[in-house]
Amino acid sequence: MFETLSEASPVLIFQNEKAGRSKSIDEAGIKGRFPNVMVVHAGNLEQANATESLAEAIRYHVQQLPHVGEAVPAQWLKIRLEIDALKQDNPYITQAQYFQVYEKHLPADRAKALKLSRYLHDLGVFLHFQDDPLLSRFVILQNDWATEAVFKVLDDEPTKAKKGYFNRHDCSRIWSNPSDAEMRPELLALMEKFELCYKLPDLQQDSWLTPQLLSPSASEAFTNWAQTDDLVLTYHYDFLPKGLINRLMVRMHRFVLRPERCWAAGALFERGDTQLLAFLPASSGREIELRACGPEAKALRDVIASDLDALNAAFEGLRGKVRKLVPCICSQCRQSTMPERYEEQFLLKRKGEGKSYRLNVVKAPKMCTSTRCSMACASTRCRPGPTRTAILQNNQKRAGHR
Repeated sequence: MFETLSEASPVLIFQNEKAGRSKSIDEAGIKGRFPNVMVVHAGNLEQANATESLAEAIRYHVQQLPHVGEAVPAQWLKIRLEIDALKQDNPYITQAQYFQVYEKHLPADRAKALKLSRYLHDLGVFLHFQDDPLLSRFVILQNDWATEAVFKVLDDEPTKAKKGYFNRHDCSRIWSNPSDAEMRPELLALMEKFELCYKLPDLQQDSWLTPQLLSPSASEAFTNWAQTDDLVLTYHYDFLPKGLINRLMVRMHRFVLRPERCWAAGALFERGDTQLLAFLPASSGREIELRACGPEAKALRDVIASDLDALNAAFEGLRGKVRKLVPCICSQCRQSTMPERYEEQFLLKRKGEGKSYRLNVVKAPKMCTSTRCSMACASTRCRPGPTRTAILQNNQKRAGHR
């Protein structure tokens, strides 16, 4: 988690000594593995002064951050002070109001004002998304207000009961207080920007879906979904960030033709007679499996995999810590829905070295008795879409009779 989510920022650890009892931890080992762990503090949180040394350490390490102490124009500091004063009573202001504050201290210059805005946004002083046509019209002064407004949807019981579906009527009910009501379109845009929801197309009433509120369990329609001739690509993570499947579903929702077939840990993507199921296998808490079938299985898999690659790249700590696994397609593994797997990068390297599409199996895999294995990532064999659709329909009928 340190490597994936900290983005190399300094990390300070506090160990709570509950009821006066402490436990030794391998501080040297932790620092050796995670260079950005600066110090480990311990204390009993039942005591009033337990965190004084931690607070002092935080102040010290904040002062060491590269942007702290950076020389800036003196008038910028005055503008920030005025922004801080406005923040006390205003969760947000318009961009025009921000320009007015700027022009009190410096000559009118839109480009320079936006440069300062970007600087203050990066520092976390406020939120101003200049690249978004709707969100750019406002400067969010109270970051907590925006967070709380978003979680009003995620924590809304009627929305939970509808498995993440909500419409404009729900937005009016959820965001009913005056500060929220004036910003409903912007709050929706904020949720879409952070890939928390997407607008459902082709509906008479404007509606949205937040995938993380979908059912936690897969539909019975997916019983016996896996077939031996699927085109499969598995992502194995040292640490799997929460919500990747949900974000992938939002990003690629143009391929989600039947969201009712999706669940919190899985999404069905479709294009014509081709289908791809992206899901977290129950047997592993650190893998995402892409399982495609149909006449365009390889094309759809490549599109979805490319976007998942982009998602992974957004986490600096994931670089070099995600392995792509492809299945063995020897005669025995072809008959199994759980074949032996090999790292795609290794197979591609073998191919680049002129080792053809075949490799020697150094250690005999558990399920594969062949001494040579074809390069699975080159395979495009897959089951036709209508057959898989029939499986879904039969499973639904069977579930309906219960």
